[in-house]
Amino acid sequence: MGIYDEKMDAIIEKYGFKYEGQPDSTAVHNIVMRLFQDRCLGRRVALWGAGRSNSLTSHASVIIGKYASCMRGLVCLVDSAKELQGTEFMHYPVIAPQEIKNKDIELIIVASRSSAGSIRESIQKYAPWCEVLDIYQELKERGIVVPYNFYEGHSLYVELYDIRKEYEKENNSMAKAEALHKLISAYLSIRDIPYALDFCDEYINRQYKGFQIVKDMENEIQCLVQEIREQNIIRKRDIIIHFIDALRAMDITGKRDGELEFYHLKEYFQDMLYFENAYSTAPVTYESVRSIICGQYPYDVNVYNNNFIYKFEEFPLLQDVKDMGYGINFYTSDEWRVMHEDSRINYTDQIHMPQKLWKMICDRAENSRPFFAFLYYPWELHFPLVCGFHKDKPHLPGFVDVGIVDMSGYIVQQFNDCLAYMDKEFGFYRQFYNEETYLNIFSDHSQIVYDENNFMPYYMYYNNKERATHCIMAAGGPGIEKGVFRNNFSMIDYNKVMRQFISGNGIDIASRDVIRWQYYSIHNKRFRDVAEERGYTDYIDGIDCYMADGLIYSKTANGKEEVYQDGDTMDNIASTTKGKQFIAYIKEKFGEPVFPEFLDIHFVS
Repeated sequence: MGIYDEKMDAIIEKYGFKYEGQPDSTAVHNIVMRLFQDRCLGRRVALWGAGRSNSLTSHASVIIGKYASCMRGLVCLVDSAKELQGTEFMHYPVIAPQEIKNKDIELIIVASRSSAGSIRESIQKYAPWCEVLDIYQELKERGIVVPYNFYEGHSLYVELYDIRKEYEKENNSMAKAEALHKLISAYLSIRDIPYALDFCDEYINRQYKGFQIVKDMENEIQCLVQEIREQNIIRKRDIIIHFIDALRAMDITGKRDGELEFYHLKEYFQDMLYFENAYSTAPVTYESVRSIICGQYPYDVNVYNNNFIYKFEEFPLLQDVKDMGYGINFYTSDEWRVMHEDSRINYTDQIHMPQKLWKMICDRAENSRPFFAFLYYPWELHFPLVCGFHKDKPHLPGFVDVGIVDMSGYIVQQFNDCLAYMDKEFGFYRQFYNEETYLNIFSDHSQIVYDENNFMPYYMYYNNKERATHCIMAAGGPGIEKGVFRNNFSMIDYNKVMRQFISGNGIDIASRDVIRWQYYSIHNKRFRDVAEERGYTDYIDGIDCYMADGLIYSKTANGKEEVYQDGDTMDNIASTTKGKQFIAYIKEKFGEPVFPEFLDIHFVS
């Protein structure tokens, strides 16, 4: 913890606003995902505990579904219940403990909370050579005791809503004061300074009991914030990169009288070079970020063979800034740090957007050397689309629910709340940067959110660039002329353009005549089941897509070829003269689309 963060903690403690709450399930998910990434990838794995009910909400079902990207080495499930042995669970055989020795298992995951102790004893008896991954024990060792199943939703963002509603519905002045005190404490705990100050003002204006204490605390916080701002505003040539997961171009900009208009983050983008036609190389994070960091298309390497966390040397921009004397700082989450552990990088693992914004600005104020910061925001604008201020009770839908579960009654408002929250949090810190600061804001892909005209999972939007790959890219700073870059830009060229921006040796942004994006095969069983039910099986084992001159060509791994006019996702014109000519043009330029062997889906038996 830095000096300014310690000062903030001291203010909070001094005035009695320290918040005590249950563990945020997002923090739990981050840890569990990291455990699975570090321990399961590339190994033969078994789950112990199928669950007698075979429930879709059992530990085994959730682990296989929610963490599918890490479960590709799953061989079987183990259960001591004889009635389950010899059956299948989600296509995997359920075996008796005595059979483990025949399966070459390297690691066993304890898929139970209540029976974890007895399962560990059984593993010691039947498979003492196996490594054991006991999720609840791992959490306990990190100081987190979960009073619920680790995958159940308990978000501090949702708790903020509940506390606010508790405050609003109370009639008794004392009870309202207590609820508002708790709400301010909760916001301060995640360093959401804008909302904490707003509710401090409400407490003071309504003159609840002890309002003078709140007023004194607010004054101290504002003085601290001003001190930090003054230390930030005098800095020059720092490089600040904001990576907002799944932020869509269609929500950020529109046209008025033929001119580009910004709907969100306007105070940033109006002073930057905005890439109007920036496109990702894939519709999901791990696959698209490989291109951004390494300059490789998704099919160039098996991303899920532990290739979605990057070595320092794989990110050319980092080597540049290191050679220029910058200290390198990453603000990510424990689930996905983006970069491998490296002594050249300072890591801060946090969950919520305001925590990262605050911590970075504090670190920057305290730092004497040139400062490089990479901030990754995976939650607020990506499913489950939950943030620190919602008008209605937020739901916690998953990415796998999109196009499968009807969210029409709430998701649009919930998403708009998240966009407004982003604006408020980013807007608060806009005056902490001067013209001599390099700023970059980008997203990795687009997303469906909700489509009132269609009800399909994400892989069926392969020919819809607005909901698949049209993303955000903007940069500003010394030598970068603000305005709009209107040519097509692929995020595979991210390193090239960013290295130009910071080098001071001139800027020549190459546009691409053809934009390309690729889909991996679908491993999640729920997505595959929906494909079987709805006739989408042609599209679940890989799709290669190309866009040029207002046309989109796609070829699936099973050989299905289609051509669409950009914006018309229904009328396949591949058999027309225009369609045939476009297919021939793409193949002449790129060759026949080739699907790597690692895309194949195999349920291990």
